[in-house]
This record gives sequence, C-alpha cells and structure tokens, in this order.
Amino acid sequence: MDETDTDPELDAMSSVLAKLSALEDKEMQARVLAWVAARLGVGATTLPAIAVQGRESKGSAREGTITTVAARLNVKSCRDLLVAAATHLSLYQGKEKFSRADWVACAKDAKQWKVDYSVQTATAIGRMLNAGFVNETAKDVFSVQDEELRNIEAKL
Repeated sequence: MDETDTDPELDAMSSVLAKLSALEDKEMQARVLAWVAARLGVGATTLPAIAVQGRESKGSAREGTITTVAARLNVKSCRDLLVAAATHLSLYQGKEKFSRADWVACAKDAKQWKVDYSVQTATAIGRMLNAGFVNETAKDVFSVQDEELRNIEAKL
C-alpha cells in the first residue's frame, strides 16, 4: 500500500480517537460516543456484535463445533443446549441474529442432543426470551444479549 492508498475505516478510527483523546473527561467521551452511535442508528449494545462480525469477515472467527461448546458449558438440559447453540451461532459463526430454525438445527447438531428435547424446545426458548437471555428482533429471529455473551465467553 503506498501513501495515497488509505483504509477509510482506519482513518475514521484514528480521527475519532484523536478527537476523543483531546477530551480528558471520560464522561464527556462517553456522551460523545453515545451521541454518535444514536445519530448513526447504532445502539451501544450492538457495537460489540458489529465488531465481532467485522473480525469474522477478516478471518479471525473462533473455531469449534457446537459439541465442543456444549461440552465446555457442561450442558445438562435442553435449555443449556440452547444456550450453547445460541453462543455457537453468535460467537463461532458470527451471527448477530439467527432464526429459530437455525438455532434449533444447531442444537440438534450437538452430540448432547436428546430426542425428548424436541418437545421442550418451544418452552425453553420462551423462558429464555422472558428471562432476557435473547431478544426476538423479528418473528422467530433472535439475538443474544451482549452481556450474556460476555458472561458465557468467560466460561469458554
């Protein structure tokens, strides 16, 4: 890359960092970031997910199967397996949102899947939705809360 070729993303990051660094007060920096995120229609809760997507597109996605994730999370129930599947879809496949069909299919791919989980799936998903583990962003389309992903990631 010669001097005339620049990466617009790096240029923007550099510029934003320089401007925010000039604001010595952390609260001021936070207000500016929140304002910019609001103006661009990017919620603060989606920023980490967007960053994960960007990293994945550049080839640094996590490697591992749903069976590995389920084993590391010590899955013992249908709900546990659905947590592992949602984690796998979000962190390993880089999906910010996923359909109910993809979610259940991912869970069924795990060696830990039991046939009787089929009748428990709808109830477990409903309870996870009510508990705030996932959000339903559209009909049968879900996303995992960023804080939940961070908590689970610490266990992996």
